[in-house]
Amino acid sequence: MEVLLHAAGKAEDFMEDQAVGLSQVAEENEKAARESQIQAQRQLYYSQIQLADQLIEEGDIDRALQVLTECPAQYRHWEWGRLLYLCHQDVWSAKVDSPSVGDILFSPSNNQLATLGKDPGDGRLHVWQTQNGKELWAYGGQTNRVISSCFSTDGAELALIDGQGAIELWNTQNWIQRHQIDPADGEKFRKVKFNRYCIAAVNGSSRVTLFDTNTGHEIASLDGKPTAKFTRLQVDSDGDSIVALGQVDASYWRIDSQGRIVSSYHQQMPEGFNLIASDKEYVVWRTAERKLEISRVATGEILPTLSGLQEGISKLVFSPDNRLLCTMGVNNITKVWELPSGRERCVIKSNLSRARIRSSFSRFRFSVDGKRLVTTGNTRVVRIWDTSSGLELRALKGHRDITTEANFSPDGRWVASGDETGTLKLWRSDHGRELLEHSNWLWDVAVSPDGKRMAVGLPQGIAKVWDTTTGSELLSLEGHDSLVTAVAFIPDGTLIVTVSLDHKIRLWNAESGNEISMMTSRGVTRSIDFSPDGERMLTVYSEATEGIGTPSIEIWEPKYGRELLSIKAHSDSIQKAVWSRSGDRIITGSTDRMAGVWESFPYHLEDYPGQPDDPLLQRTQLYATEYWRQRISAENFTTHRPAPKTSPKTLRIPRDWVASRDPNSGPEQLDLTESYNALLDVTWHPRMFFPMFGFDLSELPTGLVTLSDVIFDVRGVVQLTDDRSGDWKNSFATRVSGIKVEQKLKRLQFLHGVNIYGPDYKGPLSGQAASYLMNYADGSQVEFPILNGRDLLKMAWWPGWGQETATEATIVWRGMNPALKSGSTRDQAGKRTNKRELRLFKSVW
Repeated sequence: MEVLLHAAGKAEDFMEDQAVGLSQVAEENEKAARESQIQAQRQLYYSQIQLADQLIEEGDIDRALQVLTECPAQYRHWEWGRLLYLCHQDVWSAKVDSPSVGDILFSPSNNQLATLGKDPGDGRLHVWQTQNGKELWAYGGQTNRVISSCFSTDGAELALIDGQGAIELWNTQNWIQRHQIDPADGEKFRKVKFNRYCIAAVNGSSRVTLFDTNTGHEIASLDGKPTAKFTRLQVDSDGDSIVALGQVDASYWRIDSQGRIVSSYHQQMPEGFNLIASDKEYVVWRTAERKLEISRVATGEILPTLSGLQEGISKLVFSPDNRLLCTMGVNNITKVWELPSGRERCVIKSNLSRARIRSSFSRFRFSVDGKRLVTTGNTRVVRIWDTSSGLELRALKGHRDITTEANFSPDGRWVASGDETGTLKLWRSDHGRELLEHSNWLWDVAVSPDGKRMAVGLPQGIAKVWDTTTGSELLSLEGHDSLVTAVAFIPDGTLIVTVSLDHKIRLWNAESGNEISMMTSRGVTRSIDFSPDGERMLTVYSEATEGIGTPSIEIWEPKYGRELLSIKAHSDSIQKAVWSRSGDRIITGSTDRMAGVWESFPYHLEDYPGQPDDPLLQRTQLYATEYWRQRISAENFTTHRPAPKTSPKTLRIPRDWVASRDPNSGPEQLDLTESYNALLDVTWHPRMFFPMFGFDLSELPTGLVTLSDVIFDVRGVVQLTDDRSGDWKNSFATRVSGIKVEQKLKRLQFLHGVNIYGPDYKGPLSGQAASYLMNYADGSQVEFPILNGRDLLKMAWWPGWGQETATEATIVWRGMNPALKSGSTRDQAGKRTNKRELRLFKSVW
């Protein structure tokens, strides 16, 4: 019996052990399933963030918002709030009682804007309050279509031409009609404009009629050629000029305060000429041969031909100050020209394909100062461009259909835009809302949260950690293949992150120095920072192989080694990027002399107004409305802030920095003391923290130096740049004048060199690099061009990249770039080389 009981007891123990084992297996399976589900949800979040970012880039804001609302709430962080912020870039949006928005016009005081329907059958005029989007007044419709409208110079009145062709004057404070001017002889008015004295109007005849703004009575008429049929009108609102234009006629008048003619000029083009564009000062005609001709309306003077503007121009517009002309050709190239010189100022440089550029640019508008250009067209995106560089400053995304019109406010702080759905949107136009101008580059530093340790990156691919109290070395982090460009501590101090020119991001244990994980960036990374909670990591990278290329910032989830978001942030290299303490902003600094502030909306639901059960889109819209209300109030809507001053390009160095002339120097050695703008031992490349970029002439002998039997006075450098010089184009002057010769001579010998930065250089590899302009005592001037291949090597600093001879110049000095003595670079074939020599040439006039 004992044996049987004992056996039964063992059987029970066995069954119990088996049950425990099955329970553990079930628990492990359940845990694995939960982990798999969590991983799947996290992967879904990554995919949704990427999709929302792509949809915003394409301008599909509705779908982007839907995708963002579907993101799992437990994984939302800065990148989610950033994308949500980008979905609410417009200050306010309003539905116009029109199928689509046509003309948009701001009042001179910026506090009102007027819109007019685009379609021929829709002539309803709306007036809106700029600050809050409140509709102030509406007039007209299909049965009484408004033909044209404009604000007075002080904004106190609005003039419109109604469906009967009459001019109506309205008070913009109470919207009471002051006067009505009926057309004479049944000829309807077509255009009306204010200047500071009166109202000017045309009606398709050869006459411009002037009316008193106080009484509405006619005070004068300006007659053109009898055959003219004026349909366009340009008025200098602050001056005294009036220009009337027909298809082949242009007339100009200067008037006084009484409407009396001071001077006039009338121009009629030959048969076959057609007017295609005009401004207060210039008229563009298309000749019978389909070529373009630009003339001054005040004199009839024909301007010099603009290179590339002879034919095939599909659209063009003048800047308000008449100094710039923007053209788009049938070859899909958009250019900005300077007037009256005809010099090409820039080419619009878009990351869109040429076909998309052509389709997306149907309207151009300059800002009042001519520094920016806004474009609309067959896309949902409104774009703002810099007219000096051609670079895109902002892409305004939020329209749900093709954009039809956009315009700057007079102070340049606002852009209003409309689309085919009849939606009107107001935006802050200045990229200064996220980009603030500064004058210096920013540098990196890494200190532990408790301040007891300091991390330093070294050129050998090593990062070292030091005790800040004793100065002793604690750790040596080895693993990178190239220069460590930045280091950072995670906020809790447990991890150290290093980045390098090798595109690798490595995480190290801050106590042991052991490598934990490695990630690969899209390019050369130069800055690291963490969100306050340590869950997100911010890095800065450039796509080009040596750190000069499209600058961007990356958002990572370091715990899982995943990149979440990439943002193209500046037009030049970013030297520093940090997270704000509140965690809702990222601040960047760049060599384009801009500091960036990149906004993000909250990523916790409790930070949004409304009840928990309310739809998320409704709550985020309430937050966005209040955000912009507070933002605009803080920026003092009524105060005009002048544009920040741009840094001059002269960059003269203090004279006492230049060594004194040798007492043995004679008049044959020209004294360039007052012209030097750089020293021999100072790099001219902006990335001074990369030793391999430290080009300088410190090895060149100084004082009286004999080079190829000629004695030169060598003490400094006259350094120049041009608009094609990429990242350092703002570092030096484009020309230096006033170098004194003041003596008779038979021969003038120049000592010069050129730096063309390898594969990233944007200019030609042959042709003219620069020139000397010689001014003679008789007043004449002769230009001596410096040609690549004749006076210089095509790639003077990069052996192997271009031809190795200068046919009419002598190489008089060779030296190694001192920063490369212990380093190496790659040649054109991709092989490492230490042979990057510096060379100077002697040319003879």
